[in-house]
Amino acid sequence: MKRIAPISGGPRPPRRSRYGAAVRLIPVDSLQAGDLEAWEALAADAAEPNPFFERRLVIDGVDALAASGVALLVAADPGGDWIGAFPVTVERRLGLLRLAEAWRHHYSYLGTPLVADGRVDQFAEELVAALGSGGHFDHLMVRRCSVGPVLEAIEGAVAGERGIDILFERQFERGAYRGREPERELDWIKGKKRSELRRQRRKLGEELGTEIEVVDRPDTAAAVDDFLALEGSGWKGEQGTALASQDGSADLFRRMCDSFAAAGRLQIRALRAGERNLAMTCDLASGPTLFGFKSAYDESLRRYSPGVQLQTENFGFFDRERDEELFDSCAEPGNEMINGLWPDRRKIATVVLGPGGIRGAVTRRVLERAYAQRQDSD
Repeated sequence: MKRIAPISGGPRPPRRSRYGAAVRLIPVDSLQAGDLEAWEALAADAAEPNPFFERRLVIDGVDALAASGVALLVAADPGGDWIGAFPVTVERRLGLLRLAEAWRHHYSYLGTPLVADGRVDQFAEELVAALGSGGHFDHLMVRRCSVGPVLEAIEGAVAGERGIDILFERQFERGAYRGREPERELDWIKGKKRSELRRQRRKLGEELGTEIEVVDRPDTAAAVDDFLALEGSGWKGEQGTALASQDGSADLFRRMCDSFAAAGRLQIRALRAGERNLAMTCDLASGPTLFGFKSAYDESLRRYSPGVQLQTENFGFFDRERDEELFDSCAEPGNEMINGLWPDRRKIATVVLGPGGIRGAVTRRVLERAYAQRQDSD
């Protein structure tokens, strides 16, 4: 695949919609101070908040993971206000299409574009108009997008645009938690299983000779060190997939936790026996949603299910102490343990848009064949 360097100009002028705005690509390493301010303002006012597409995670991700060719796709109105934005790479695939693909690194669990509240329909029209302009991309892949107002508006705009079709769409559901009243706490877990968890908690305390408790970890730097050590002590460390095992990943994690903690949007909690961490979770807050970023547990104590013990405590904490409406597990579709524990579901979709007609039919077959061979569901 040939990667096309993202540029903001082009051989053909941007196609404007009836709103008079246009879509452009800005290389991430060329963003100016005004762009960064507009990005921050957009994220704070997003119709569907997405921390993984905020500047702190995108720019730090590009830097820490040495990613290349990443640009920000921006729709701005004539007055300069940003209507919507998300990071993309532009590549030529199979010589048939120039594909702008929403850029996600390994620790980016949602691909919903940031779109200003109240301007979702306008953004969708701008995006589809850009596809029809024949600029620097003629196909667009929106990956791991929540099935909500933004995606619905994009699909609606496609339906109203001649020559542009939805060429491919795949959906999956992942675990989520939408809250429960106190009298319904953990009511989706069968009584026998709840009894087993209480027994395991008691036995765990007996083995370690101390009380087991769940604590918040506001000491961010020390908490991050503890989390990296705990995750690295298990099978992820052995297989080289732990954050601390991969170049740039630990650095990205530290930067992310520092910036989200400074904004009051980081939650790190631990199941502990004295000073020993038995399990830990790290969550990110964005608008009405809390995102379950990472979890780890002491695998030498797996017979006591310390990870499940902590997560069930976190559900109750979410109900009592958090203001968010949704707790997103961010789990992969094949993660049966997490998806089986979380009682509700959030729909996630990957969509490819592009020219219809005969060309679209050929592209559709190519995409379906390629994705049939993939093991994941995005």
